[in-house]
Amino acid sequence: MMFSSDSRRVIQNTLLASSLALGLACSSDDDTTQVTDASAGNSDASLTSAQQAELDAHITSALERFQIPGAAVGIVRGNELVYERGFGVRGVDDRTPVMQTTRFMFGSVNKSMTSLMLATLVDEGKLGWDDRMVDCIPGFELASPASTTQLSLRQALSHSSGIGRLDTPLFFRVLGPTELIRATRELPVLDAPGEVFQYHNQMYAITGYVGALAAGSEFDDAALSANYTRLMQDRVLSPVGMSRTTLDFDTVLADADHAWPHSYNGRSGALEAVPIGIEHFTLTTTPAGAAWGDVSDLAAYASTQLTGLGRSGRRVVSDENLAALHQKQITGYDDQGYAFGWWTREVLGMHAVSHDGDGMGFTSEVLLLPEADLGVVVLANRVASQAFYRAVEQFAAETVLGREHASDTELLAVNDELFSVLDGIAASTAPVSREQAAPYLGRYGDDVRVDFTNEGLVIQTLFAPFTLESMGEPGVFASGGVMNGRFKATFDDSVEPMRVRLDLLLSEEGVPQEYVLERTGE
Repeated sequence: MMFSSDSRRVIQNTLLASSLALGLACSSDDDTTQVTDASAGNSDASLTSAQQAELDAHITSALERFQIPGAAVGIVRGNELVYERGFGVRGVDDRTPVMQTTRFMFGSVNKSMTSLMLATLVDEGKLGWDDRMVDCIPGFELASPASTTQLSLRQALSHSSGIGRLDTPLFFRVLGPTELIRATRELPVLDAPGEVFQYHNQMYAITGYVGALAAGSEFDDAALSANYTRLMQDRVLSPVGMSRTTLDFDTVLADADHAWPHSYNGRSGALEAVPIGIEHFTLTTTPAGAAWGDVSDLAAYASTQLTGLGRSGRRVVSDENLAALHQKQITGYDDQGYAFGWWTREVLGMHAVSHDGDGMGFTSEVLLLPEADLGVVVLANRVASQAFYRAVEQFAAETVLGREHASDTELLAVNDELFSVLDGIAASTAPVSREQAAPYLGRYGDDVRVDFTNEGLVIQTLFAPFTLESMGEPGVFASGGVMNGRFKATFDDSVEPMRVRLDLLLSEEGVPQEYVLERTGE
C-alpha cells in the first residue's frame, strides 16, 4: 500500500523517534472525561455545549479507533483556555482515569521551551541568534575546524549544524553537560553549517547550556545543570504558569498522578507497560526532551507561544523574538520548514507552527495556528501515536473554526500500516536459545552486560534490559518484547575483544547511527 510522503514520514518518525508500539483499545467502561474548573469557566465564551460534546465524542472514539490507552487534549484561543479534557486511563495496569492534572512526558516539545528561554536572554542582550557557538562555550570544538568557527546558535537551534545524527548512545550511557560538549568532537561533520537539515538532539541540548553560560554559569557539570534548570523555572515555567511541569524525573515518580508509558510487544501481540525507568534516556540531553507536565500546563504554554504572555498576563518574551522563534530557518523533511524548535507547515489552508515529542512510551504535540489565534495540545501514553494526534488536532481545529470535518481515513491507514510494520518485524525474528546466546555473553563498555535470563538473551543497560531476538543471521539480533524492533545489535567475533555494534533498526533517511562497544570481560 502506498502513502503520501507525509504519511510515510509519520510512519518513519514513529519508528525512529520512539519504541515501536500499538495499543489495546480502552473499553467504553474505562473511558473517562473530566472537566476542570478553568475549562468550564472559559469554554462557554468560545465553544457551545454542542461543540464540546462533539469534541468529547470524537476524541473518545479516536482513542478506541487508534488504540490509545489514555490521552489529554487542550484548546486555547489566544490567552483563553476553551477546552480541556482527560480521556481513558493512566495505563493498562493502572485503570485510574486520566485527569487534567495527570503528568505525561513532553519529549521534544521541550526543545521549543529551551528556545523560548534563550529568546528571553536575547531580549536582554545577553545572547544573539547569530552568536558563534565557539564564542559561547569554553573549548567548543567539532571534528571540522571550519565548522567549529562557523557554527552559530541559529544553526544549532534549527538542526542545521551539519553534524550527523547519533541517538543510539543516549540509551546506553549518561553524559554530563561538559562531557556532552566534549563528545561533539567525536561526531562526524557531514555538511557545512546552515546547509542541510539534520535533526540532532545532542546539539540542541547544548544550546540550553549556552543559555546557562550567558546568564553567568560556571563551566562545570553541576553548575550548568543547575543553572539551566533555574533559568527554565524563572524564565519559562513560572512566568508562563506551568506549575506542574518539571525536568526532574524523581519528582514525577514521587507523584502518583502520572501516566505510564506503553509499547506493543510484537511477540505477544499485546500492548504492555514499558518500564518507566527507560525514559531516563533523556538525561544526557535534558534541554532537548526531559520535561514532564500536564495538559493544563501545555495549554498555557501554547497560549504564550501565541501571545507572548503568561497566564497572569505578564509578558514572557517580546513580540520580535516570539516571531523569531517561529520563523523558518531551513527546509526539513517533506518540504516542511524548521524554525527554533518548531516545524512550519500548512494546516487547513493556514500557516501552522507545531512540534511533537516522543519518549519510549509517550507522544505529545503542540499545534499553533497564529492566523486563527488557535492552539491545540495533545498528550498520549502510547508511543507511536502520531496518527492519533494528527486526527485529534485536525478535528479540534475544524470544530473551533466551524469547518466541515474531513475524513481521518488516511490517518487510520497510516496507523494500520504502522501495525503491519511492527507485526512484520516480530514475524521475522525468533527467540534465542541459551546455546545460540553463549558466544556473546559478558560485560561490555558503558556498564552494558549481555546475559541469558528467563526472558532469553538480554542486553542490560543503565535503565532497563532489552530482550534480543534473532534476525536469522549469526550474531545479528533485534530488540524484542516491549522494545520490539527498536534496536539492532550485531556482534563481531572476528576481532579481539569481541565488539557489539548497536544501531537503530530503521535509521533516519538510511543514515546509520552506529554505536560500538567492546567486550570487557565475562
